[in-house]
Amino acid sequence: MGDKANKLKYTPSTLCGILTSSVDSQKYNIFKELALEILGDKGCFIFAYNTEVDLIYSEKRIKDWSIDYSRFVKSGQIIPVSTDEYLKDGTIDIQHVYSYYCNLIDKCKEKGHEKILIYGTRNKFYEGKLTFEKSYEFHNAIKKIAMGKGVMILTNFFLDEFSEEYFYSLMYLYDKFLLYDSSKVYIYKPNSFTEIEVLFRYVKSIFTDRMLLHRENKKLELLNELILDSSYRNTTDDLLDTLLVKISEITSIDFGCIMKITDNFLVKENILGRYKLPPGYEEELDRHKLKLDEIVIFSNNRVTIQSSEDFEEPILNCIYKKYNIKTFVSIPIKSKNNSVIGIMFLFSSKDSKSIYEHIHFLEAVGSTLWALIQKQKLQEDYQKSISRTEKLKALGELAGGIAHDFNNLLTTILGFSQIALSQELSPDLKEYMNIIYKSALDGKNIVERILSFNRKQFNHKKDIYSINSIVESSIEMAKPRWKNYYESCGNSLVIIKELKSNSKILCVDHEIREVIINLLSNAMDAMESGGTLTIKTYDENNKAVIEIGDTGPGIPEEVREEIFEPYYSTKGAKGTGLGLCIVKEIVEEHNGIVEIESGSGCGTIFKLYFDGILRSTKSNNVVKAEMSIDVEKELKVLVIDDISQVGDTIVRMLSTLKVDADLEITSSDVMARLLQKKYDIIICDLAMPDPNGIGLSKKVKAQYPDVKFIIITGWPSELMSKNYESVDYVLTKPCTLEDLAKAIKSVT
Repeated sequence: MGDKANKLKYTPSTLCGILTSSVDSQKYNIFKELALEILGDKGCFIFAYNTEVDLIYSEKRIKDWSIDYSRFVKSGQIIPVSTDEYLKDGTIDIQHVYSYYCNLIDKCKEKGHEKILIYGTRNKFYEGKLTFEKSYEFHNAIKKIAMGKGVMILTNFFLDEFSEEYFYSLMYLYDKFLLYDSSKVYIYKPNSFTEIEVLFRYVKSIFTDRMLLHRENKKLELLNELILDSSYRNTTDDLLDTLLVKISEITSIDFGCIMKITDNFLVKENILGRYKLPPGYEEELDRHKLKLDEIVIFSNNRVTIQSSEDFEEPILNCIYKKYNIKTFVSIPIKSKNNSVIGIMFLFSSKDSKSIYEHIHFLEAVGSTLWALIQKQKLQEDYQKSISRTEKLKALGELAGGIAHDFNNLLTTILGFSQIALSQELSPDLKEYMNIIYKSALDGKNIVERILSFNRKQFNHKKDIYSINSIVESSIEMAKPRWKNYYESCGNSLVIIKELKSNSKILCVDHEIREVIINLLSNAMDAMESGGTLTIKTYDENNKAVIEIGDTGPGIPEEVREEIFEPYYSTKGAKGTGLGLCIVKEIVEEHNGIVEIESGSGCGTIFKLYFDGILRSTKSNNVVKAEMSIDVEKELKVLVIDDISQVGDTIVRMLSTLKVDADLEITSSDVMARLLQKKYDIIICDLAMPDPNGIGLSKKVKAQYPDVKFIIITGWPSELMSKNYESVDYVLTKPCTLEDLAKAIKSVT
């Protein structure tokens, strides 16, 4: 059926519909040759995009046609139009759309473009912006444009995001519809009864397939979520409870449970997982204490679905009637050798027909569950047996991935705060921005220390700092927490600050700030209902002393020696047990001492003793707000990062350094971009997908050996241990303006 052609022909005064769905990635190929022919005849191709993602996708597809996209845009033969142009107060202004395209077409014709092709996509962008009636009016206006201006308009209907009724109300406005298979374009005309029947069947099948696909996808998503979830569950019971909740989302059961198999089978103590069990149900099982050999739950180790009229066991039949159960499902949980180790019971007040369509899914759950339970048990055994030293090692292994994500956040915070400090700001804003910048630097240094936790590579450079200055900045950083917490709860916190030390200490300043902020946080946790927080500094016997006290409940003597041990916490779920361990480690690395004065009901005082330096020495306590870093020659830089926010930060930092920079977020598009513009330097994230930064550096160097390639990464130590000839410099993420300028100067 339908007119078949290898090539779609340009037909003026025609409104065409393209029918696609989520499983169809060929929508641009349908009119590829038509668009190329029009551009070759000095015609004009106008495409409307609904979001920035749509624009990027459209540009990529058009570039895949091996045309110079930028040149055609510049010449006015390719015109991207944002559908934001359609909107007025969040709704689509149909008259404005009509006038806009009429004027645009007239301008194209004035430039000599005789053939004009317009393409747009109907999807969720229009949801809520057009009523049912207005949608018909909108498409009628589009048809008038095609007829009145003698142009060809293509509308791609993304059927996944339409109701059938919605689509059928619009289809008679269209002159033809296009379908596509691997080699042909099929053209159907709504004025032909035979062809309209084919169209209806096709559209109906799309909507039916969409519904079935959605259901199956939900099931696959559930299994996937369950497998991923198992890594984050504390106990097997927790895992099984989660499973039942997720199954209920698919099957609409009323309640359910998972039971292990023992001789005394249906008893409360055998229940491993539960979902909405009605009050009294578990006690009902205990009262009857049915044994496994007294009931027939399944006969062939497969999922069994029974209706109320099929319940044979009289006691169970009585129980099920009591709780209005009409459908009973038993799912065997099988071990590796196919023996049944447990059963999942699902109960529904609905007819059994609603469950039968899920039977294969439930069998898959039963088969998968044993492996998940085993995995969970291994996890539990591991957690029980792991020593505190091994826990610290595990923390170090996890640190890499966490540090990478955190460094991306810090790149933006550090970069923009430093850019802001280079501008003219009021004194208050400059002070706030200074705190943000210093906090970001502290965050960067803390991440570096976490990464070196296992390797014991604490090579941070120590400097001489005023102890009062470090304490003051620590208080400023902690202040937002206590203001938010105590003011929101209506509780009062009294701050007593006595900073009387005249000493300076040799230290890594951010590490001492970390110690102080940790102790301040602990003090606030101990005084949830309010109290007095005392912060003192003073000099005692050539020692500089920091004293932090609270009026909380105090620390009992029997646990006082344990609080510095890794993972020991008195806060329950609210604590990690690492804070005071880190405090002690940092203080001892600075040849300091930690002392505690406390007891039940009398508050707690932490005293930190450091070697004091009383002589006047220049220190680095103030962050420089004014920056003037210039690169000696004019450069063109391409920044490559798939996280656009991070990449944009680097671009703006380069702009502050008066360096011209562009951003690219896709590795596969870099080589094409280098054909269009000459760059002196490339700054590329190591963790780029397909290819990564190293792979991309090799490709670039093979064709452009003079281009300098800088890798930016949160894992510099591993990268620096290898010799990559294609990489000219490794820049650590997050970086400051100084770091960025140093990297650029090093390669020029």
